[in-house]
Amino acid sequence: MSFKLLDSGWADEIDAGVRATPGSILIVCPFIKRRTAERLLSVRPPADFRIVTRFDLNAFNAGVSDLDALELLLQSGAKIRGIVGVHSKMYVFGSTRAIVTSANLTESAMFKNKEFGFTTDDPRYFLAMSQLLQEFVGLDEKRPYSVSH
Repeated sequence: MSFKLLDSGWADEIDAGVRATPGSILIVCPFIKRRTAERLLSVRPPADFRIVTRFDLNAFNAGVSDLDALELLLQSGAKIRGIVGVHSKMYVFGSTRAIVTSANLTESAMFKNKEFGFTTDDPRYFLAMSQLLQEFVGLDEKRPYSVSH
């Protein structure tokens, strides 16, 4: 079991998580840009891809996040739920790897900014994250993915 603190290299860490996970990927991230979504999908589109993001027209208008990115992800089979005010960034790759970081899915966060966080393959973290996400957004198959407050 490993636990690694990082301040850069998030694109490589996320790519490694996608490559190692043929099953489900869950991303909680408020800002997603098209170019970064394209990079993510080019590694390997996951079989079960769920995204929790922020739906904020001001952010889309300011170019902080891209509607085109969400459309691309939807076309690739992702299920997307929008939550007003979400600011967390978590990337869960099946039951093999997890990342908690300050990095959004943007080129700046992946390659330029100092974004602190950790990666782990410790199963105890996956259970805790799953429980937290169930309480936070009610992520289950019975609730449709949609915009919520």
